[in-house]
Amino acid sequence: MIDTLLERFDGVLLLVPAVHFEKQIQFPRNATLEQRLDMLTILANRKGDRIAVGLAHEVLFIRLADCLRQRFPNTAISFGMGNETYERVLASKAYYERLGLAWNEQDQAKLEQLQKVIVVFGRSSNGDGVISVPEDMRGISSTLVRETIKELQRTSASEKIWQARLATMISPDILKFVRQKGLYHE
Repeated sequence: MIDTLLERFDGVLLLVPAVHFEKQIQFPRNATLEQRLDMLTILANRKGDRIAVGLAHEVLFIRLADCLRQRFPNTAISFGMGNETYERVLASKAYYERLGLAWNEQDQAKLEQLQKVIVVFGRSSNGDGVISVPEDMRGISSTLVRETIKELQRTSASEKIWQARLATMISPDILKFVRQKGLYHE
């Protein structure tokens, strides 16, 4: 995804949400916020100086886009995301309502503008403007990575099995970090 975005844009900002809408972070079952930032920094460092890592304190994409435009006023803002996240963006009105925020015509117009600048990576579906994720990568998710690591820890699997099971899901430098930090235990 990052390589595709770097082909299209001058730079990429990888954002970690400070708060999740759909899940709660429970260490060591999940990485802490700092550990998630560290893993993205490892990835960013591997890709050169066109990638930065940041922390998003806004969970609503419409408002996040507004914040980014204020922070980077001379920069065109786009988002890259999987189609599941894109579906949540399209449901912005419902998320506003969940938070007790009013939804108005201006928000609807912002959503319609935002839709025009989102690069969608299709894992479970493809359509107009959706970049198809290669078939062999569609089943990969952070949940699958965490569950596989938990299983390997439970079974005291050998290093060879760790490498074989995770080679297509997680890069060696990130796997090393995960193992050093003892992440994803029950």
